Amino acid sequence: QLHLPVNISVDQLDEVLNKLMGNDDSQPYSYWIGEEEVTENVAELLLKKQKEAWADNMLKKGKRFKKSDTEKVKLTVPTEEVLKIIFRPQAVFKVRPVTRCTSTLSGHSEAV
Repeated sequence: QLHLPVNISVDQLDEVLNKLMGNDDSQPYSYWIGEEEVTENVAELLLKKQKEAWADNMLKKGKRFKKSDTEKVKLTVPTEEVLKIIFRPQAVFKVRPVTRCTSTLSGHSEAV
């Protein structure tokens, strides 16, 4: 169990995890809380989940609301909460630049 700030970004999570795993090269990972992927930072995902919960609650009560109403709701990010963050390694692709292509396309008289 680690104590991390709620506004930690994906890049910062990568840095922490690579240090914990002892990776010499930086390996990219994807991070998940439940079934939602963390794309920006943990706080943004928690706020998104709170908005979805608010909308579900309003629908259960039978109240109508507009999508813009969810933006007006005052939500706070929990400062102390235990979250299970699942990490999955991402594939690493190394692209080598093409320096010269000797093939020709139809309609071209020289190399492309």
